[in-house]
Amino acid sequence: MQGIQFIGTQRSGSNLLRLMLNQLPAISAPHPPHILSTFIPLIEGYGEFESTQSFNTLVKDVLNWVKANPVAWTNWDMDESEIISRIHDNSIESLFAAIYELKALRDEASMWCCKSLANVQFVDRIERKNIHPIYIHLVRDGRDVACSFKNAIVGPKHVYHLAKKWSYEQRLAHEVGLKYPGRYVLIKYEDLIEHPSQEVERICDAVGIAYSPQVMNYYKSKESEITAKSGDMWKNVINPVIADNRYKYREGLSQDEIGLFNQVAGSELKQYGYDLESDRGILEIDNGQIQRYNDENDLLIQGAKNSASTTDKALRKPQEELLAKIKNRIYSYEL
Repeated sequence: MQGIQFIGTQRSGSNLLRLMLNQLPAISAPHPPHILSTFIPLIEGYGEFESTQSFNTLVKDVLNWVKANPVAWTNWDMDESEIISRIHDNSIESLFAAIYELKALRDEASMWCCKSLANVQFVDRIERKNIHPIYIHLVRDGRDVACSFKNAIVGPKHVYHLAKKWSYEQRLAHEVGLKYPGRYVLIKYEDLIEHPSQEVERICDAVGIAYSPQVMNYYKSKESEITAKSGDMWKNVINPVIADNRYKYREGLSQDEIGLFNQVAGSELKQYGYDLESDRGILEIDNGQIQRYNDENDLLIQGAKNSASTTDKALRKPQEELLAKIKNRIYSYEL
């Protein structure tokens, strides 16, 4: 089954695009539980997967993780044996693909779509397992991405860390385009909100399916309703496209923050056609300055968690508790 994998950096309009594509009968695009980025760092703790028991434990953990996703999956009733029967080898990558394939079958779709942009870090691992998706590189002005992250419950909060993250992930996504040009589509967020039908048509042409005007009714869909109720970060997905949703950083970031972002990620901003508007920056970023940025980032992250809404905290709690339980078991086993 053909897959579609988003790559790039979060807060770039990926939920908007996901919900649009989910309107097409051929595509199943559930909200991502971030399977690979969550479990790849834990894989060694499960032991050798030649052991059926070890791999079955992973399968059980991942399925429980999906069930605990803040945005619930509809048509989700599969069990461990059904998943295992579709896996070609005992690996987290094959497990990831099998889950998305079965979800697509439940949705009577011929393609799966994963919007977990962090998977840009795992493209080589995915490809080595004979999983060959079409990659959609969704890129947004990194300074607007930084503004969005500063107001979100997830991710770094200091502009230095946000600029490092954005520039790094754009470089990785660019490399994917160089390696797999026939399976790579670049979509700029600013073009998507200005010409949504045209940009989605480009994707449809790339994946070989027919475009439908129904994509523009995404905000009326049940999936949009479920997503909007699942966290403050996604509350806008029940609204039509906001065509002028850009340049937020001009008010959301200070001139020093804009200068710092430009200094760290200026090359990537210019590569994707974003005007730096200012070359203002600090003279030097030394180790002492970076440590101060680290300390400030930690405080800002904690502040964001403390100020999160009761609803956000409650919806994320099941996954947090499950992850803590898994880590407890793994690290206790290792000891």
